[in-house]
Amino acid sequence: MGKQAEDRTPDTGQDPAAPLTGREAAAVLGVNERTIRRAIARGALPATKQAGVYRIAPAALACFRERHREATRRPAPTRPRPLPTDAERGTGPAGLAPAPALQPAPPPTPLTSLVGREHEAAAVGALLRRDDVRLVTLTGPGGVGKTRLALAVTTAMSDAFADGVAFVALATIRDPGLVAPAIARVLGVREAVEASVLERVAAALRDRVLLLVLDNVEQVLAAAPLVVELLAACPRVKALVTSRTLLRVSGETPFPVPPLALPDDLGDRPRPPSVAQVCRSDAVRLFADRVRGVQPDFVLTKETAPAAAEICARLDGLPLAIELAAARVAVLSPEAIAGRLQHRLPLLTGGTRDAPARQRTMRDAIAWSFDLLAPEERALFRRLAVFAGSFTLEHVEAVGRVAGDPTTDALEGLTALVDGSLVRRVERTGAEPRFAMLETVREFGLEQLAASGEEDSVRGTHARHFLALAERSEPDVYRGCDLVRLLGAIEEEHADLRAALEHMEAAGDAEAFLRLAGALAPFWLFHSHRGEGRGWLERALDPIASAQVSAGTRAKALGGAATLAFTHGDYGRAAALAEENLALRRELGERQGIATALNLLGAVTRAQGACDQAAPLLEEALALFEDIGDPGWIALARGNLGILVYWRGDPGHGAALLEGA
Repeated sequence: MGKQAEDRTPDTGQDPAAPLTGREAAAVLGVNERTIRRAIARGALPATKQAGVYRIAPAALACFRERHREATRRPAPTRPRPLPTDAERGTGPAGLAPAPALQPAPPPTPLTSLVGREHEAAAVGALLRRDDVRLVTLTGPGGVGKTRLALAVTTAMSDAFADGVAFVALATIRDPGLVAPAIARVLGVREAVEASVLERVAAALRDRVLLLVLDNVEQVLAAAPLVVELLAACPRVKALVTSRTLLRVSGETPFPVPPLALPDDLGDRPRPPSVAQVCRSDAVRLFADRVRGVQPDFVLTKETAPAAAEICARLDGLPLAIELAAARVAVLSPEAIAGRLQHRLPLLTGGTRDAPARQRTMRDAIAWSFDLLAPEERALFRRLAVFAGSFTLEHVEAVGRVAGDPTTDALEGLTALVDGSLVRRVERTGAEPRFAMLETVREFGLEQLAASGEEDSVRGTHARHFLALAERSEPDVYRGCDLVRLLGAIEEEHADLRAALEHMEAAGDAEAFLRLAGALAPFWLFHSHRGEGRGWLERALDPIASAQVSAGTRAKALGGAATLAFTHGDYGRAAALAEENLALRRELGERQGIATALNLLGAVTRAQGACDQAAPLLEEALALFEDIGDPGWIALARGNLGILVYWRGDPGHGAALLEGA
């Protein structure tokens, strides 16, 4: 079976254990074994220690399980509910587990140097050092450098926060309900039955001295109250947010990020400014630095300095626009670039009057870089905008190839886009290179894709590509083959898998929607996305929407949905899904499918306390697996049946089954 995931459950491949050990109790409840150990440590679950192993009485485990059930009966709130106070939480059986050890992922490392921003970084740092400031929001238009400034601040202040910095990138998230899980993932906090994700994060951060950086919040502003509640529950945590708009919550300290400083007004000078005068401008220094990335021997001279100053002035000192312009020095001189920008200025006056001037300038700068591409490179650019997250060369070859031109070289086209600063390489160590677009650039690309008339086709190709990826990975996830690497690889594609699900649902492709959701069930299970996975599967299983899907597709999705409901402690819903799954499997006559469905339903029924009803299900499952001859499933079925037999008062037979598992 290979290496198994650490938090398995009895229905899909969980490691059985000796009767009433911590592992066995975890399997019964569908939780991680750490949850059981922590419950024992805090006195919430009585246990005795024999030969170095904790033993848990069935009655004590049943009481503990009942508290889990009670928690799942509470109606889901429509907005983040206030976090429990320490007094409400207490230290007794109803309390949360102790805070897990923090393992925050390191902030990303920029590939290019930061030019300027010394004053802004110092000012933001001074705000965060004040006792009365807990939340600072960096605001400004796309491309002004909010993320780079935030990263500079985190580097400068790393010593001020004993527990470090947690950098949460939210650019690929559109659902406010996924913000708390995103924070949890960066912190290394996993989902658990006894508490919401937000409560788990609060427990992890309660006594920490940490800087929480939330990057690109503007598309999930509905999650802003969550930030306030988290800060209220964690008095020594501070938050640094980047957003195009303010959160507009209590305690927020806004910090507008200005464009880079420009040279003094050029229009009133009787003669061109000197090189020294121009170089005092941060905007010009950025332009020169980025040009040297294309032409290492570039220096500002009395001939090029005025053109560089004019370029930066016409681009209003916006860093992204300046970097796009600098990338074109490989083809055009600074004087030619300035001339082209001047010729485009009349186009800006015809833009929408309600758009900020800097955003119109940014659009023009991106459009200008886009216009300089060859036709096949333009097609590739707009197609790559469909990626919600980062992508590999393999993805480019599958989704970005120009229709009707099989000779298009994906690598050559991607290289051109990287050289033109329209696509950037994502910093990674010792792995396949990945690429991404800045959100501002991607927005422009999506507009071009919509205008091209090929958006539906490209989104369909994208969705089919990620469906194939998910279905290729699913068997290996269940088998536990190189699981840590595999789950991490799927996580990197999660934003695009979500985009594929959204497209399939919107397009009414019920079969593909259900296939993809079903294929992702083991990933959602083992990588702590259980709440999100349940939501997708319930939508895909809607009886009206999925009326025409094949029985096999529906059966697999039902099994995944039942498993996720089981691990969430929602035994009633899990039982209903598992029963429908078994009925479909029997109709299809697939012995392996019938056996796994029996095992799942038996485990759920046992967890509900209906041992007499669970026994024949688990016995039939074991008999089928033994007849099929699958050693892994035989072991799992024996483990599940052994636990049940022990619970029914036959410890000798139960131990024999478990020992043979």
